[in-house]
Amino acid sequence: MNTVIVWVVSTILILVWLMFVLVNLVIMREDYSRLGFFRFFVTVISGPIGLILKLGLGHP
Repeated sequence: MNTVIVWVVSTILILVWLMFVLVNLVIMREDYSRLGFFRFFVTVISGPIGLILKLGLGHP
């Protein structure tokens, strides 16, 4: 049951990450500030971490 919860949470995190990437791509077209780039960089880094958790803990 614990692995199911981890799988669901990580799936939601990945969907939110994809949404953030799309939003940040639109924002970066209009705003080239360092803050926008930093936020985009953080979301790109945090996405694969969730994917690794999903692949690693989703299949015991």
